[in-house]
Amino acid sequence: MDYYPFKKYISSVEELEEIIKRAKNYRGLSDPTESFRGQARDGWQLQPSIARSFSNPGDVEKTERAILKDFLTELQSQNISSSIQSGYLNGSYHSEWLLIQQAQHYELPTRFMDWTGDWRIALFFAVSNRCEEEQNENDCFDGQFWIFLVPEEIWISDGDQSDYINQDPFEYKETKVLNSSTLHSSDYLIKIAQHRKRRQSGRFCIQFCQNVMIPLENQESYKPYLYKVIIPAKLKKTIREQLGITWDSIYLNKTPEEKEITDKIEKIVKRLKQKYFPTNGYTKNTI
Repeated sequence: MDYYPFKKYISSVEELEEIIKRAKNYRGLSDPTESFRGQARDGWQLQPSIARSFSNPGDVEKTERAILKDFLTELQSQNISSSIQSGYLNGSYHSEWLLIQQAQHYELPTRFMDWTGDWRIALFFAVSNRCEEEQNENDCFDGQFWIFLVPEEIWISDGDQSDYINQDPFEYKETKVLNSSTLHSSDYLIKIAQHRKRRQSGRFCIQFCQNVMIPLENQESYKPYLYKVIIPAKLKKTIREQLGITWDSIYLNKTPEEKEITDKIEKIVKRLKQKYFPTNGYTKNTI
């Protein structure tokens, strides 16, 4: 956006780090609410994946309900529903909120838009692609790195006093950025999506169906809090090497049990994408 007197293009990782510090100081933030998102191509808008497939918000709501219901049913039918973390906070709908978060981390399209509290993770997604063929293609395009200086009034962190967990997520009409907690239970390692969320310092921007149809950067309420930095295409490979982050390190399929569960869930997600979004090709190169 044009609200910040900083460079729009970077020439190094160090330069981006300095921009982040200046942006935080520019707003006078004292709490770590700033959030980051990387997208492999400049020009892509800040919209959750499900909103890119529809022009009618009613279709977004209907599809999200249906695909999540099918997702849970398939997990249960294959006896792997235990890999999904159920609610652990004192809220009527905490399990439902957690299901959407974990489905999102398995790359199932939802209204939730991924952000992270770790700028290095966002930068990695801005310069990387899991598919080698698409990596080569994306390296021909500038990437984008977003800084969201989240207003205090829309920032929420988990706790038993959190109001959102007592509301149906499908009926929730507020815009919030959720810094969701992670429970370290005895079977934590098989809660793979929760594990991924923690490793990626994951956060979610949540909006009602009508709102997600408008890219976040075009919403007047949030324009002053968003700043975009362009990652030149020629720097992508160098930045990947400098970061030292790998897909394995953030997707965590290290043990045979983790890999087996992940393979099963990824097949479920693939089938559901083909069922509900037959003409779309989703690629995980944004956070």
